[in-house]
Amino acid sequence: VGVPPTRTAGLSVELRVRYVLPTGGARRFELNQPMPNGMESPLLLTPASGNLTIEAAGLRPLKDEADKSGNAVKLYEMPPIAPGGKLTLTVTGLPSRPRNGRVVAAVLTVLMMAAAFLFGRRPKVKGTKDGLTADQLVERREKLFAELVEIERSRREATQPEPRLDDRRREIIGKLEGVYRDLARAAEPA
Repeated sequence: VGVPPTRTAGLSVELRVRYVLPTGGARRFELNQPMPNGMESPLLLTPASGNLTIEAAGLRPLKDEADKSGNAVKLYEMPPIAPGGKLTLTVTGLPSRPRNGRVVAAVLTVLMMAAAFLFGRRPKVKGTKDGLTADQLVERREKLFAELVEIERSRREATQPEPRLDDRRREIIGKLEGVYRDLARAAEPA
């Protein structure tokens, strides 16, 4: 902000303000600046090389001039703004950033999230013909082993061979073989 005050007739003070307008990459910018003290004939300057267009109510183009560096500058004058009024103008032709990259990045992000959701799930656990899961089969195997250990203990402690224990032992071994087959089947990839 440059403020070289100069006193002219009366008690008026000249104030020169330079704005850098944040456009956010848009090609069009609308300025609505409240002016609590008003402003007498605002003067607007834009670089001629910028190809900017200014639109405002009562805007008058003035003769182009050169700045201190010799660059052409377009001058515009607006009608006075009453105290409590607003400085309202629209600037078009601003350089803008392409937004294609943002859109592509957003689409790719959504696609990656959808792919992770669809293909990142764990495969369903295969069941057995009895409908048991791998965890249930492991639990069944442990129970059968515990029962087999009890039968083996009983067989060792027995003084005479007991056919009932031999039959039960063969039955449990057959069931264990079936559990191992089902566990192998459940471990196969889908």
